[in-house]
Amino acid sequence: MGTTNVPGCGSLALGIASPSLLGTGVNNAAGGASKTIFIPGNMSGRTAYFQAADRAGCRVSQVVSEVL
Repeated sequence: MGTTNVPGCGSLALGIASPSLLGTGVNNAAGGASKTIFIPGNMSGRTAYFQAADRAGCRVSQVVSEVL
């Protein structure tokens, strides 16, 4: 999958090479957030990889994969 540095966070990196930004979100009081996205039909049967980055706190989530 590769890596991509998180801008402004030193050597912190995502576990995904050449990621696409799907948008931004705001955490709730419990630290959770959600994002609704449109997935085109031609992605059916393919695996997508997702990872969240918190640039303000210089933290990243685990990489999550999903077969669409």
